[in-house]
Amino acid sequence: MKCFLFLISLGIIYYLYQSRYPQPIINHIYISLFIITSLFLIYLMNYQKKFMYKVASNMNNANKVPIYSLVPDFKIDRENNNITY
Repeated sequence: MKCFLFLISLGIIYYLYQSRYPQPIINHIYISLFIITSLFLIYLMNYQKKFMYKVASNMNNANKVPIYSLVPDFKIDRENNNITY
């Protein structure tokens, strides 16, 4: 509920600011994309909890993987501590 109130107040403040000081169209696009993205994330976090859990879990697993295992350019020999290209 707090997030909806924040988005509504942000929209009202932006409307009042824009009515006094006209903004270029690109600013309207940016604020609209921010509000749409925020609403989409709120929807996902409230109604698609399994999906959000899987996304967060995949991001956590990706952070735990060593970078050198993701790059297929070389192999690491653990026994001799050598890198072969």
